[in-house]
Amino acid sequence: MKAILCVNLTKGEVDIYSPGIEDWQKCICGRSAAIWTDKRGTLKVAARGSARTTLRVLGLHNQLLAATLQPDVLSWKEYRTQHDACVSASEGFIFDASRAACWAAVFRVGETSDVSWASAEEEQEVLAC
Repeated sequence: MKAILCVNLTKGEVDIYSPGIEDWQKCICGRSAAIWTDKRGTLKVAARGSARTTLRVLGLHNQLLAATLQPDVLSWKEYRTQHDACVSASEGFIFDASRAACWAAVFRVGETSDVSWASAEEEQEVLAC
C-alpha cells in the first residue's frame, strides 16, 4: 500500500492522500497529484514548486497489513513472524533488510522502481490552476 505525503514546511502541514485509480488525485493544497499506472502498485507523481523536494511516499508492506486486518487477531509471535518475512523481501525492495528493514517506509519519488515522476507535460496538465 502506498500513500502520498505532501509536506508544506512553511505552514507546518502534511496532507496524506491516496493516489487516484483512473484519474489523478490531488493533495489539498494542489501542489501535488498522484495516480496508479497499473494494478501491480506502480505510481506516477506530479509536483510543483517546493513540493517536488518535500514530497514523500509512505509504503506499507501489503503482506503484513493484510495479516493484521484479518478477523482473528495475530498474537505478537505471529506478528513478529509476519514482520520478519516482510523485511526478508527480495534484495533491492524498499522493505528488505538491505534498505529500510521495516514493513513501513517513507521514501522519495524515484528511490524505488515502482514510483516515478510524471513528465513535465503531464505535470503542467495535471497541476494547472
